[in-house]
Amino acid sequence: MTARATLFAQLAVLLTLAVLHIAGMNLFLYWEYRWLDFITHFLGGVWVGLFTYWPFTYRERPPHLLLFVCMGLILGSSWELFEIGIGALDVNADIADTLTDLVMGVLGSTLAGIAALRLRSS
Repeated sequence: MTARATLFAQLAVLLTLAVLHIAGMNLFLYWEYRWLDFITHFLGGVWVGLFTYWPFTYRERPPHLLLFVCMGLILGSSWELFEIGIGALDVNADIADTLTDLVMGVLGSTLAGIAALRLRSS
């Protein structure tokens, strides 16, 4: 996967994520369809994976898969802390939601990393 393709893939994921999130908030879809939150966190993780891979398009050696897992955990945790900080999440009441969000983000990041690495080798 080239640097340009990685950037366009990031843009496509971010645009999709933005449309889903804006619709979810404005039309109250997050409250009606619980699974929408899973999809948005997964797509956020996919973006993290592509963003993590992008600098490696300029290098000879590919990143290790563990880097995608770690970046998904770091940025996913940062996002959850941000939600707590702005009062959008009560961590004591929403611990299951927080853990599910983290799992979906790490899963998205890891799968994007696997896909990028496979496309790199082909």
